[in-house]
Amino acid sequence: MTNEKAQQIIAQAKEEKWEELDIAGMDLEVLPPEIGETGKVRTKN
Repeated sequence: MTNEKAQQIIAQAKEEKWEELDIAGMDLEVLPPEIGETGKVRTKN
C-alpha cells in the first residue's frame, strides 16, 4: 500500500474521530507525519 493511501486513511481517521487505526499490511517503512494529527487514536501495526 502506498504512503498516499495511508495518508488518506489517516485523514479519514482524524476527520471521523476514530479511536483505533489499523495500519498493518501497509508495508510502510516510516509512519507519515500526519499520524500525529489524529489525536488519541491508537494504532495497530
